Amino acid sequence: MPVFPAETPTALPPAPTPDSTLVLVNPQGLAEYLAWKSQADAQGWHLLDIAGNLQNPLGQIYGWMLAVGAKHSDLAIAEPIIAALSPALPNAWLHAGGPGAGAFLQTTSGACLMQSGEVWLWLQRALQQPGSTPFDLQSWQYLVHGGFEKLQREARDYLALDTEPFTPWHAAQSGLLLQGSSNALARELAQWLLILPVVPSPSAATAS
Repeated sequence: MPVFPAETPTALPPAPTPDSTLVLVNPQGLAEYLAWKSQADAQGWHLLDIAGNLQNPLGQIYGWMLAVGAKHSDLAIAEPIIAALSPALPNAWLHAGGPGAGAFLQTTSGACLMQSGEVWLWLQRALQQPGSTPFDLQSWQYLVHGGFEKLQREARDYLALDTEPFTPWHAAQSGLLLQGSSNALARELAQWLLILPVVPSPSAATAS
């Protein structure tokens, strides 16, 4: 069972066996996930997408915290390798949703980390400029507007992809769901992002 980094530019060969499974680690967005999914479907592979912080060196000792997107039929084949990558505890990895859930969570966490870094740099620049106030509404709107719009587009694309009723692989994780067992955690996050008000763009704010 191959485990490929999402950025590996490898064309999939035909699946050698009916249970051949591709485990896609940290795909950078749904577009990249869908490109792999197209190949996997065409070549007869099962496919899982995983989001996880693989940069933490403690993961090599204790296992990584993983959020997995997959159907039950694919998890039935790949569960041993997911369990081997996760901490040696019951229910240690999260079944976040169906196909695309891992890719969506990876996009969301990456966008939040990137925007946090941009906000920090923005504050540093604002505080270092002589005579300037530490808060400038227009530059803040430029910073926040584009990133949040992208997240909402990803949320819509993910919700259009993962539409089947959901039951978590680990029954104990049903208590994590806010809207009943038919809704995945990744779907709940996507729906939450879509009900948040969009920060207006600077041009819209000026026009109003």
